[in-house]
Amino acid sequence: MASSDAQEFTRLYEAIHACRKCAPGVVPSCVPRRADEAASGSGIVLMAQAPAKHGVRESGVHWVDKDGHLKQGPATFLDGYLRQLAYSVDPEASGCKRPYTTNALHCWTGPGEQPGKDREPSDHELQNCEEWWLKEFELVRPKVVILLGAPAAKSFAHACGDPILGKLAGKPFATVRRDSRLFRRLLFSQGDVVRLRDLLVRRYVVPHPSNWQYRGREVIYQQVTELVSDALGNG
Repeated sequence: MASSDAQEFTRLYEAIHACRKCAPGVVPSCVPRRADEAASGSGIVLMAQAPAKHGVRESGVHWVDKDGHLKQGPATFLDGYLRQLAYSVDPEASGCKRPYTTNALHCWTGPGEQPGKDREPSDHELQNCEEWWLKEFELVRPKVVILLGAPAAKSFAHACGDPILGKLAGKPFATVRRDSRLFRRLLFSQGDVVRLRDLLVRRYVVPHPSNWQYRGREVIYQQVTELVSDALGNG
């Protein structure tokens, strides 16, 4: 990353950090994101729902706690599959590339109705934040995007007009597995090339790694990992 590129990312992260479009319904991060040279040119973007209470909000790095260590639980589950691709979200991992990571919403939504769960972003909040992550994509220009969960899928579908993903994102992601027709379409549509403004990118969808109750999530993650491996090797 040239110094001018690093400055561009830093300016973008500072602008995101200062944004108050969704106030007072969300909680901004404590610190801005950190520019990451390796991740910005890695070819993969991971986009999840929104920051948790702890993690990037305090460390400036997704999936990493304030002490600079990989968070346990969802982060380690996700990282196990990334390492099959020689990628990792663990800053202490050696010999692995770091994917570029972002969220469909850049502020914490606060606690949800279920204990231990964050509130799902509203459509209005996702639309407010769409321009921010679109600017990130313009800078990173990835080959592959992996969407972690329903809000990320919904936001991405809205931005690119993805018809198949749009139908899937139109209902709660947890219900897709109970709709065999939509579930099959989800699996068959993995790796579709979609246009995001002037960018063509291969799009994949998986349940959010924190959704440990999602039946068959390990199978989906393994399938997507193998497909992404092929896409990067043939890209």
